[in-house]
Amino acid sequence: MKTLAIIPGLNVAQHVGNVVKRVPPQEVEGVLVVDDGSTDDTSGAARRAGAMVVRHEHNQGVGAAIRTGIRYARDQGYDAVVILNAIGKYDPADVGTLLAPLRADRAELVQGSRFLEGGSHHGIPFKRRVGTRGYSLVFSAMLGHHVSDASSGIRAFKTSLAEARGINLNQSWLDRYELEPYLLWKTIECGHRVVEVPMRVEYPQGPRSSYTRMRPVQDWWHLVRPILKLTLARAGSGLHKDS
Repeated sequence: MKTLAIIPGLNVAQHVGNVVKRVPPQEVEGVLVVDDGSTDDTSGAARRAGAMVVRHEHNQGVGAAIRTGIRYARDQGYDAVVILNAIGKYDPADVGTLLAPLRADRAELVQGSRFLEGGSHHGIPFKRRVGTRGYSLVFSAMLGHHVSDASSGIRAFKTSLAEARGINLNQSWLDRYELEPYLLWKTIECGHRVVEVPMRVEYPQGPRSSYTRMRPVQDWWHLVRPILKLTLARAGSGLHKDS
């Protein structure tokens, strides 16, 4: 299973090289950094560390960056992708754990979970822990399928999902943080196999910018938006069938 590691990043020159170097070469055939319009040397740092780079001239959003990575993977004949964090919260050494269910043909998408037994979230701020737990509860309730860590930013999936019936990643409203929860929701809703695996996360000490690029209000709205849109779409579909 030819696999590409995709690392979307914005102004992460001081982190991204270390992340690239820590991706186990025995687990993936390539590492791609999608520089989403950085104003620092993110692209140069990634190349010096050995990654391939695709650069957006202007910032488009993490969803758009992931979509660019998926498109690159499909064009280059990769069978699967694994999404990694450019700051390094998630240990790239765990890539093999994410890929194992795909390689065993037990899943089309594997979600890394901080909250399963064996996972961890050292240093997570209290508000973020409450927020991520609450988000997963709402996501699961609305979808009707339990997911322990719906806002996790690390996952692996088969590139064929990008073209699966009922899943449309080529929508402009998915450009920011919407794409990942949308993909998880639609993968489950369309009957594809999803597995969660424990994942270790280490939150750097320091200001909020040291561990996330998410803005407290605007970007949490981008995460909630897919839940609302997809729940309403399901309700509308049900009403149409009843009529």
